[in-house]
Amino acid sequence: TMPVLLVPARCRREWKPDAIGPVVVGLDGSPLAEAALAPAAQLAAWLDTELVLAEVIEPIVPVVTDGAAYVPPVDEEAELAAARQYLDSLTRDTRLGGHKASVVTMVGDPATLLVRIADERGAAAIALATHGRTGLARLVLGSVAVATLQRADVPLLVYRPVEMRPQQAPASPGEQSLQ
Repeated sequence: TMPVLLVPARCRREWKPDAIGPVVVGLDGSPLAEAALAPAAQLAAWLDTELVLAEVIEPIVPVVTDGAAYVPPVDEEAELAAARQYLDSLTRDTRLGGHKASVVTMVGDPATLLVRIADERGAAAIALATHGRTGLARLVLGSVAVATLQRADVPLLVYRPVEMRPQQAPASPGEQSLQ
């Protein structure tokens, strides 16, 4: 029910009181990703640092059928501009608790580029929301959070929003809770 701060074994970033970098928040335009805003702002407040709101747009992968490749038309500049506008609007979001936030947009692999952004900015941590998928779903759909953790050398604040958690069936009248 709480955000988890994962510290990779190869973490090399120290949180020194006079030199703490920002918290980088990975966003993708979805309400799920935005759920990481409040926990990231809380961590930034605790560290007395700023936020960097980052959106990495995945490039379009060509579709291959019958030996022919089809690449849907995409205007990367328009997509980046829309992402910047979206992130700019989030800098005023109440979930940030008034924390100062800058924005960055890029095109590429989200996990790789989130780690690069964190590295370039000397970030204290990366914050992400996660679906919390396991098994076949994670294998098929992938996980930006897992891929980011595998590449990162800074702590990763991971949050699974309430709406993404499995619902427990209510206990029947004859069953007792073990709590």
